[in-house]
Amino acid sequence: MSETWFLLPTDIATEDLLGRLAGSDELAEQPARNLRRRHLDTFDWRLHRAGLTLVRDDGAWQLRDLSGPEVICSAGAGAGRWPRFAEEFPAGSELQHRLGKLLKMRAATPLITVVGKEHLWHLLNRDRKTVLRIGLQILRLDRPVRAETWRLLRIEALRGYDQHAAAAIGAAADQGLQPLSAPPLDVLLRAADLEPEDYSSKFVADLDPRQSSLSAAAEIGRLLLTTMQRNEDGLKADLDTEFLHDFRVAVRRTRSALTHFKGVFDPESLVPFRDQLRDLGRLTGPLRDLDVYLLDEDRYRALLPADLRHGLDPLFDRLRQERASELRRLRRALGSAGYRRFTGQWGAFLANPPAGPAAARPVGDLVRDRLRRRHRRVLRDGRAIGEASPPEALHALRIECKKLRYLLEFSASLFPAGQVDVLIKHLKGLQDNLGEFNDLSVQHRRLRGSLDAITGRGRRGREEAAAIGGLITALDARQVQVREEFAAAFTRFAATRVRRRFAALTDHQGTDPEASA
Repeated sequence: MSETWFLLPTDIATEDLLGRLAGSDELAEQPARNLRRRHLDTFDWRLHRAGLTLVRDDGAWQLRDLSGPEVICSAGAGAGRWPRFAEEFPAGSELQHRLGKLLKMRAATPLITVVGKEHLWHLLNRDRKTVLRIGLQILRLDRPVRAETWRLLRIEALRGYDQHAAAAIGAAADQGLQPLSAPPLDVLLRAADLEPEDYSSKFVADLDPRQSSLSAAAEIGRLLLTTMQRNEDGLKADLDTEFLHDFRVAVRRTRSALTHFKGVFDPESLVPFRDQLRDLGRLTGPLRDLDVYLLDEDRYRALLPADLRHGLDPLFDRLRQERASELRRLRRALGSAGYRRFTGQWGAFLANPPAGPAAARPVGDLVRDRLRRRHRRVLRDGRAIGEASPPEALHALRIECKKLRYLLEFSASLFPAGQVDVLIKHLKGLQDNLGEFNDLSVQHRRLRGSLDAITGRGRRGREEAAAIGGLITALDARQVQVREEFAAAFTRFAATRVRRRFAALTDHQGTDPEASA
């Protein structure tokens, strides 16, 4: 089955339109039903991007097709606090399983509540078989409240009777109606001042290789400042941990951009902003580290024998207390006059940036040059790492890979579609290895500190020490394995095929790397 939707103007009479849609066939009216639907999605529109919407309707949770009549799956909705995360939906249900894959660590939050009535007619042929369904929804927004109403016409084609649907759609077109080019939910979202899919954690800039490096760098900075600001409210409200993650990534990307575009802005004017961005990174770091620990709690417990797992309870209790304290500290900082002054001044700077010596250079030329240097530096540093290299060498390489990744993301629009994405995919494999190695190092240090702090605290302390000691052993074993996997990960990234792709990107803009090979 498929549906075609139309938005009915107020000057079209329903009865006349229905008669034209039915033609010579009979319309059988069905009982009308009241509608009250609460639509939910994540802040970054994960369900909408997948062509879905999560609905609270008639005492049930439904995962529905965004554009069609299909209810993908549903589960009963009990009384009490509404679930936000996938694991809070009815346990063991298909809905919980699907949401787990879609939402991951993000919270589902309410978007709009739609109320109204739906009228339904069946179009019957001479044999009195239903060959078409026509629905008319008269809707308004209850949250946020809007007095305006919308009339949405739905023509639902039934399998085997496509010609009837085509005739009805043609009759609607003869009346001057145009099918909706977007899902009907989008009409209501925009009426509530919400733009579907207007936020993504993926960085996207539309740059022209001929534009000046100054205007390109300022545009990148403005996009990243907007990302920071859009995540502030969700971060302070603690809706989910990804608000802090995206905020931190925007700060890191900004700092990286100032490095990549060195000489584009006036260096002296940048000094205070560099310092403030560095301080923001330091301010948000402890809370993010605690989030990572708490998100991995189930995995940590699973690494231990069942009789040791309860020994981790005091550790995670302390981590939650520390997190609450860090969150309060960050809320105060983001609500301070100093932070507001920084974002205001930084925005003003980016709106009219003072030029440096490289300001006028075409951004395409500057980026190719600096991508070439960054790539060569990663290859040089990676080849220097051997079995005896200290962990600090892998940490330094991880930072260089991150800088290269950010520069690739900044410059994606300067090259033919898909070329940068392929290179990021190759780089990501190496980053994943280095990132896990670094995370394990950080976790080891923190757990060692926790272990030292509980020495000699009686039975409860001994149980916690045994659990933490077992966890340290398990994580150390994994770190050894990750360290052994580094050579293969780097070899894949440094392969001739990948190096040729980088050369095609940086030396011959637009050249097909396979052809040049």
